[in-house]
Amino acid sequence: MRNKITPLVLNIGVTNGTSETTFSPKMLLNREQAATMLNRVYKKVTMLFISLFFLFT
Repeated sequence: MRNKITPLVLNIGVTNGTSETTFSPKMLLNREQAATMLNRVYKKVTMLFISLFFLFT
């Protein structure tokens, strides 16, 4: 499951990795990093639902 999630979070912009060429999926997050990721997911999901709402109304 982890191997499928890593490209997904990179492609949708949830995370950018730990550097320009490195991604560290086993590294622990601090509060700021976790909050930033959750905020990015929230914005993506919200925009998706808003787009679908206006598409079908």
